[in-house]
Amino acid sequence: MFINYKLCLKKVGLFVLAVGISLAANAERAKVKVTGFASLAATHSSSDDLNFSSTYLNEERNGFALQPDSILGFQVNANLTNKIQAVGQIVFVDSRRSDLENKIEIAFLRYQFNRHWAARIGRLNNSVYLVSEYKPVGHAFLWARPPMEFYSSSTVTDSLDGVDIRYANDLWGGYAKFGLSLGGTTAKLRNKANAIDIDFFNGITFHAEWQGIDWRFHSSYVTTKMRVQNDNDFSNLAEGVRQSPALIWPNKDSVADRLLGVNQRAKYASLGAKFDNSQSIWMTEVADYHSDWLLYPSSYSGYTTFGQYIGDWTPYVTFSFTRPKEPPFTAQLNAPPAALPPQIAQQIALLAATTELVTDIIRIDQKAISFGIRWDIKPKWAAKLQFNHARINNPGSGLIQVDNNQVLDENRHINIWHLSINTTF
Repeated sequence: MFINYKLCLKKVGLFVLAVGISLAANAERAKVKVTGFASLAATHSSSDDLNFSSTYLNEERNGFALQPDSILGFQVNANLTNKIQAVGQIVFVDSRRSDLENKIEIAFLRYQFNRHWAARIGRLNNSVYLVSEYKPVGHAFLWARPPMEFYSSSTVTDSLDGVDIRYANDLWGGYAKFGLSLGGTTAKLRNKANAIDIDFFNGITFHAEWQGIDWRFHSSYVTTKMRVQNDNDFSNLAEGVRQSPALIWPNKDSVADRLLGVNQRAKYASLGAKFDNSQSIWMTEVADYHSDWLLYPSSYSGYTTFGQYIGDWTPYVTFSFTRPKEPPFTAQLNAPPAALPPQIAQQIALLAATTELVTDIIRIDQKAISFGIRWDIKPKWAAKLQFNHARINNPGSGLIQVDNNQVLDENRHINIWHLSINTTF
């Protein structure tokens, strides 16, 4: 059953944000804290026909641009009672969607039962990786831009409209946190031809984390159902596949269902570790994503970052990758019978070729190395410079889009420079 979270939990989130803004205007009478963060970033890519973006959900750019990694955000924390808190965060980024609702990153009510237990309802930040709690805040992490090979695809699970319960306690000389979330979200995933609206619903997230003095470990598991909203070209393509004669395309119904995500359940598991002793820093995360959906196929992804503190300067290097689990999709067609009209055989061949093209366009097979340096100018100000070199295997340009809706005909390379000023206020 599809639960319409938009009609209930999203309204709760919007209400929380409205309450927070109202209380912020009357901060003298309520315990309210208003904060903000911003990143002004310039990026430049080495290719005129390859377009990049920071996530699946953002616009693609090439050449010199200010939009991809520049961010402005505000957050309101309001203590309504000793146990109830309202939290709202709005973030302005280079998104495909310009409506206000999709600029609301989080907006929830939290009830603190005691020191150990808490529950939230509304739009929640989903704890699926190490920087889930502060991913939009550029000042909070080392990189100039997070490794897109790992974080771009997981962006669709960044937030959800739902409820969660969390438990925290001292453990093994450190502090442990566990959480269980229920909910869903709608994402507009980009590709070269158009944007796909995807409903992720009946989702369950479990996460566990332990943090000591120098070490931090994080794990998460997400399982969710999905469906493609029937308002795009993929629905028409799937219907054409479904209408093909079974004599020629025996598994055409299965292919059509896999195009639309019908009865598909996606599963995402990640493990992460961080070491930071104020002299050096090391971070690594790996993820295993599984789904039979042809437009968001199964993959492995991960990264490792090494950095060294030298006064106010921190040089670092990052290795990252995304690899598909399976070879490119190939339509399994039988030879058409002699009695079949040639035009029908040609139409079926065209549908098969289009399906293969679409899946090749979205397929991700990429690895990268990045060199960067962070300069902490003041406690709330940091400048960052980063150079990314990525190798895109053919086919596998789902993260780096090609002009004119084309598929790569060979392996390609792209260099991206990033210079930014980051602050919190």
